[in-house]
Amino acid sequence: MADLGAAQVSFMVRDAVRPGTLAFARDLGLDAVTVPMGHWPYGTDVIVSTIPATAYAGLLGALPEAHPGSAVLDCVYGDGPSPLLGVAQEIGYAVVGGTDMLLHQAREQVRLMTSRDAPTEAMRAALLAAADVPIIASAHPSPMAARYGFFGSRPFRRANEALRAQGAEPIDWRLT
Repeated sequence: MADLGAAQVSFMVRDAVRPGTLAFARDLGLDAVTVPMGHWPYGTDVIVSTIPATAYAGLLGALPEAHPGSAVLDCVYGDGPSPLLGVAQEIGYAVVGGTDMLLHQAREQVRLMTSRDAPTEAMRAALLAAADVPIIASAHPSPMAARYGFFGSRPFRRANEALRAQGAEPIDWRLT
């Protein structure tokens, strides 16, 4: 972020900012500050929210006016645009919803797990075609957790079954 010209990151959290998060921001060359809920930083370039809509209910009226190039990214997805995105768009912010963020997070996870580029457009089509996004949960495949639920859970097979059920093409997950 500092390479892009950002000098400061403001954390608006319900409790305390994790020490590791503050240290990471500082390692990136950013001045890290914490602000109380509802005290939206004035003149900010990017707002990233991971807070459920119920946590900031009644606090959106204080969202500062956007300036050219400012954006709001909201990790909340599933029930359409969040109230934060609605208000932000009305006052001029570029907005990115949780569904788009989920897609790009999934794309990166596929790349990390398979060392191959993910089929982003096929993934986007499947995501947009889904009236109800199926949740495919599994234990993490790390060596410490693999024995406790990942082996035999077949998340890739279940993902392809969900795609087929929606009329989408399955994804070829092979590493070769």
